[in-house]
Amino acid sequence: KINLPQKILGQYGVLEVMETIESCIRKYPGETVAYSKKSLETLEKSLPVYASSNRLWKLAGSVSSTIAVQEQDPKIKMDYLGKSQQYFEKALALSPKSQEIILSMAHLDILKKDCSSAKARADQCIALDQNNGACYWTKAQAFICEKNFATAEENIEIAKNLNFESKYDSSIQ
Repeated sequence: KINLPQKILGQYGVLEVMETIESCIRKYPGETVAYSKKSLETLEKSLPVYASSNRLWKLAGSVSSTIAVQEQDPKIKMDYLGKSQQYFEKALALSPKSQEIILSMAHLDILKKDCSSAKARADQCIALDQNNGACYWTKAQAFICEKNFATAEENIEIAKNLNFESKYDSSIQ
């Protein structure tokens, strides 16, 4: 049985490994899938030990989504998207009011072309904090997903008025 200090240090160690892998991805972007798969493998080994860590569950969901975006085989892509969904659901169960997790799930919905679910999650985010521009930006992405550009533009303007600046995420189109 792991005691609390060991558990905290171990979780920190996992996050450090993940940061190292992320820096490798930045340095060698052509190897994103390989490094992401290694990251997911590390996380999947760690999650049973650190099952109460919403950060690790969310990270696993994000990494799995990254792999899915790059995957060419539709079946494998859907498998990774399914994993992402499971990981994000676990993270949200641990932190039901986490806007970061809710928005990650909305982005996953957009990847799955489930535009209405993405809008609902964006609305859930807005209900938690009407001053969070990321919620409106994500809602705009959901409207773009369904090709409603006029309403998307309205939400982009709200996000800008809330001083939200986005780095364009080319994986969400």
